Amino acid sequence: DACGNTSSASQTINVQDVTAPVINTQASSIVVECDGNGNELALFTWLSNNGGATATDECSPVIWTNNFSEIANDCSAAVTVVFTATDECGNESFTTASFSINDTQNPVAPQAPAAVTVACADDVPAMVSLTATDNCSNTITVVGVDAVAQGECPNSFIVTRTWTFTDACNNSSSVSQIITVSDTIAPVVPQAPAAVTVACADDVPAMISLTATDNCNDAITVEGVDAVAQGECPNSFIITRTWTFTDACDNTSSVSQIITVSDTIAPVTPEAPAAVTVTCADDVPAMISLTATDNCNDAITVEGVDSITSQGDCTNSFTVTRTWTFTDACNNSSSVSQIITVSDTIAPVVPQAPAAVTVACADDVPAMISLTATDNCNDVITVVGVDAVAQGECPNSFTVTRTWTFTDACNNTSSVSQIITVSDTLAPTFVDVAPANTTASCDNIPSAAVLTAIDNCGTATVTMSQTTIQGNCPSNYQLVRTWTATDECGNTATAVQTITVSDTVGPVLVTPLPPKVDATCDNIPEVPVLVFTDNCSGTVTTPVPTITSSSVVDGVYTITRTWVATDACGNLSQTYTQFVYVSETTEVITLTPVEVNNFDDINYSLNSYLPAGVGVGTWTNVNNVGGFDPINNTFNPLGIEIGEYLFTYTITDGECPIRYEIQFIVAGVGPCEAIIIHNAFTPNGDAFNEYFNIENIEDIACYPTNNVQI
Repeated sequence: DACGNTSSASQTINVQDVTAPVINTQASSIVVECDGNGNELALFTWLSNNGGATATDECSPVIWTNNFSEIANDCSAAVTVVFTATDECGNESFTTASFSINDTQNPVAPQAPAAVTVACADDVPAMVSLTATDNCSNTITVVGVDAVAQGECPNSFIVTRTWTFTDACNNSSSVSQIITVSDTIAPVVPQAPAAVTVACADDVPAMISLTATDNCNDAITVEGVDAVAQGECPNSFIITRTWTFTDACDNTSSVSQIITVSDTIAPVTPEAPAAVTVTCADDVPAMISLTATDNCNDAITVEGVDSITSQGDCTNSFTVTRTWTFTDACNNSSSVSQIITVSDTIAPVVPQAPAAVTVACADDVPAMISLTATDNCNDVITVVGVDAVAQGECPNSFTVTRTWTFTDACNNTSSVSQIITVSDTLAPTFVDVAPANTTASCDNIPSAAVLTAIDNCGTATVTMSQTTIQGNCPSNYQLVRTWTATDECGNTATAVQTITVSDTVGPVLVTPLPPKVDATCDNIPEVPVLVFTDNCSGTVTTPVPTITSSSVVDGVYTITRTWVATDACGNLSQTYTQFVYVSETTEVITLTPVEVNNFDDINYSLNSYLPAGVGVGTWTNVNNVGGFDPINNTFNPLGIEIGEYLFTYTITDGECPIRYEIQFIVAGVGPCEAIIIHNAFTPNGDAFNEYFNIENIEDIACYPTNNVQI
């Protein structure tokens, strides 16, 4: 009540759930194809989805369980699963479905052996073992069967060899191999009898028996046949004797023997009369009668014929070949011959030749005269005179061999010769006088004079050759000019002039050279490559210039470049000079500033802040701040007033000066505030003087260490 007095009453309400979950969708049975691994994924999915069943409960969520334990891995495996839906109070509802595994796939057959062809039945290969694979990993049975299609003979047929693979669920597949048996090999024939040749038909040998072998050992039949090709007479023909061998599959082979009947022996001739030689045609002897014999005693015909086989150049110069020819019934013939030679071989008798002579020129050669010879047969004699010239080394140097040749009617010849010698040995004579010896500069050498000459036997040519006698340098030398007059026979006369050549002029500059050039230290022009020329030597090697530099005055200094060229003979050019006026500019490189404290007693090395590889230079204390050590190039900030201080490092050994600038920023202790100690504080929650306070003691730069005693 209002004064806090209380009383109470209680009621107990018991809530109890006794209603099982409601199965809204019953579990569904499922059939899957065997995958060889127990179909674990499909089974897991089906169980996880409770066979597709669903349930609800009015009081709490539903929890699903099932009684699955395992399933076989074969073609007819199945399991019935009870799915239980349970609420939080243990009330249960049930639905049942089955999970079945079915195998409808055939085994995977291996590659069949390749088709083969053999000759004989005994060559058919034995059946081999093949292995297939199955999707369910069950045992596979294999059966091999041969199906034979018979051909036209025992060793002609086709075998279809089939392997059939069947799994545990009676699914099957098969592969086949084709084996062809075909005997196409003919019997192996024996060696045929060697070919023979006989003279007569009665000499032909009788047929003999031959035997062949077969690759399949079948029975072989043999037949022998003679084929005759008649020749041109009774004892001239050819027999081809052939044996043919045939096996059970009608394969055949054969061998043949050639028997030749040929009467090729000619009659045997008698000895021919001996060869004779006569001078005239009337001396040829009359033909006589000769007799021959034949090996077959056939009738022999004989014919004698004279033929002129070699007619000479005249009536009494020829050869008679007298031939007797003997022929038997098969037209075999033989002959003998007698040679009868008619030949006039006696040459005419020659007269005495003229005596040998020597002359100077071709025009002095004497004219040819007429000579007469005699002949033993009193035939007409022709005479021909011919000059044979053996040319020498020039037109008027040669030898004439003058020959008279005498020929009778049968072309028998004889000859006599005269030797005529032509020889020019006199030298030409100069028409002009050779130039006198002289001196000249290398660039003013006189042209060579043109001289002429005459020769006692005709014209003469004049050539000029020039030789050089080198002096003490390339352009100091002597020219020796030699004129040589030569006639057609190489006889010569000479004239000589000597010219003494000297070089006394130095080289001259060709390249334009500005005498004065303005430049900056970072853009000094390259030393020009000068080209000099010399009146005698042509281009002169560019000399190395002498280069000097002046001191820097007001930021400017002078480079002096001087050239003097020398030619091959030591003559000097004038002196060529170029002045380059160089203005210096300083490159400034700013380094990273350095922050230091004025309470640090540290010597900072200024050199350590320079980039690697910097040349020798000088440090400058721009602000003239204390703490700088110019000997060791260090800076110590201890006690230095807070501020920024600049140091520079200058390098002057390059073309242009380089200055590095680095700034030291000094921080640290400035004027220190006094420490104020408050002796009273009132921690009463009114937000004033709540804490004991010492002012400025937190400035550790001014007061780095403290002891406070209360």
